[in-house]
Amino acid sequence: MKKISLIAIWLACCVLGCIKSNESPQVGTNTNWLKACNEDAQCGSEGACLCGVCTLACSSDTQCGTVSSATRCEPLNEGACGASAQAASGACMQGCQSDSECTAIENSVCVDGLCVPGQGIGATARTDLFALQRSGDDVLVPSAYSEECSTHADCTLVETSCGCCGQTAIQADLRELYEQNKERLCAGYRGPICDCNIPDVFPRCVAGRCQQVPRMSIACFSPAQNLDKINDPEFVGCACPQFKAAVCVDQIPFYCSWARGNWSWVVGVDSVCQLGTQGTCPPSQVRPTLDTCLDEYNTCYQLPSGQFCQLDETTAPDAGAP
Repeated sequence: MKKISLIAIWLACCVLGCIKSNESPQVGTNTNWLKACNEDAQCGSEGACLCGVCTLACSSDTQCGTVSSATRCEPLNEGACGASAQAASGACMQGCQSDSECTAIENSVCVDGLCVPGQGIGATARTDLFALQRSGDDVLVPSAYSEECSTHADCTLVETSCGCCGQTAIQADLRELYEQNKERLCAGYRGPICDCNIPDVFPRCVAGRCQQVPRMSIACFSPAQNLDKINDPEFVGCACPQFKAAVCVDQIPFYCSWARGNWSWVVGVDSVCQLGTQGTCPPSQVRPTLDTCLDEYNTCYQLPSGQFCQLDETTAPDAGAP
């Protein structure tokens, strides 16, 4: 009977041990541990508000047992913690690679390797990274808006003033967030509204960061040069010699179109090339070069001889909106 009793006790301990291993992570006795917060006062005398949760600053894992069995002493980063990443080098946090691992903090998500609040007051810690500030007319744009890109298409230009001139390049996928934040920031603006001389620049991805680059420093294509580069992302449309011009060269339709505050050559629909096939060109409308054709008419198409035929402006397509 004694032997059976010992076996029964051993089995009962195993079962209880299994049950315990499946429970949620055990949180320390401070009822504020791992609760969402936005200031230290919400965390009691023992804790601090770091990365949007009440926890402890730490230098080793052994300090984190009082917070939660799921936490370790994790290095803090701005992506997950915003400005509070500067408050401590490490904190007792739950590390992660996916949202499903974030079980210790209610309504949490995995951001840059740390579980942080995904909604509620703790979420403000992560939005600090994209907060805008104003200095007079100017909108001060933090580097977080432009610090990641891999192609030129990842970047776009945005205005950086509530009323006067200014622009910068940011990540295209952050444009909506930027515009929403800028609208709130400039809602009370009562300053001057200025006419601007918009600089001739393009958004480019340079060394993994979005920047605005002068057109003159970028290789460009036009009806007269680099026709084979019209789809090359390293090339942009050259400045147009005449606004609202339409040109067909080598059966490629070019239009002088308004873009980014300046007139640029773009490739559009082929209506201007179709116009050139609708009849013969009167000798009086033949010009030897594209430049001499555009000196007189807005719309020109290339003849098989290499010369150019002028099209009467009344039959030309609307080149301003290809």
